[in-house]
Order: sequence, then C-alpha cells, then structure tokens
Amino acid sequence: MVGHGLLSEVYVYKEDEKVSTGLCLAPLAVLPKEQKQGIGAKLLSELESRAKNEGYPFISILGHPGYYAKLGYQLASHYDIYAPFPAPDNVYFIKELKTDSLANVQGTISYLNAFND
Repeated sequence: MVGHGLLSEVYVYKEDEKVSTGLCLAPLAVLPKEQKQGIGAKLLSELESRAKNEGYPFISILGHPGYYAKLGYQLASHYDIYAPFPAPDNVYFIKELKTDSLANVQGTISYLNAFND
C-alpha cells in the first residue's frame, strides 16, 4: 500500500438547522517516495466516484490550495460554506458531486465528534 484516503460524514448547519449532509476528506496520504505520480489524484477520484454513487452531494477538504484547486475543488466560501474553526479562506475547499447540489446550501460545516477529541 502506498497511499490511502478517508471520507467521513459532515453536516452543514445554518442557524442551528441541518441543511445538508456531505463528506470531508481527512486524510489523503501518499508515501513521500511515491508522490508526484498521480496516486493521490487517482485515490481521490475513486473516493469521489464512490461518494457520488452513495448519493452524497459534496466533499469538503482542508488542504493545499494548489493541489485541490487543480482537482476541481473550489473555495467553500464561494458557496457561503465555512469551516467550524479558524482557517484561511484559501485552504478550505468543497466540490459538488452533482451539478447544483449546493445551490441552496449555505452555513457552517460540522464534523463528527471524533474530530473534536
């Protein structure tokens, strides 16, 4: 095994009301000696395909701007979606898995409790 990725459910809340359920990627990792060969992109593509098949509308990511932007991720703030913690705008991304699946979704992401421990 040279890499792995993990998706977990997240929720978007607006004014204490859950408005959407999606996924977050944490982590996506490839062994340093195996990087720069497209392995991470292939892993992420497979994760996106599986998430889409399960009916999830989006994947959110806190990560490197240059990397995730080239894989089709946009700044979450573009959709008026924000992290629940202080994060620079240019590192918090989201990708719609279905066209317009975030058209009426705005708010703050809420992570599973395991992320808070």
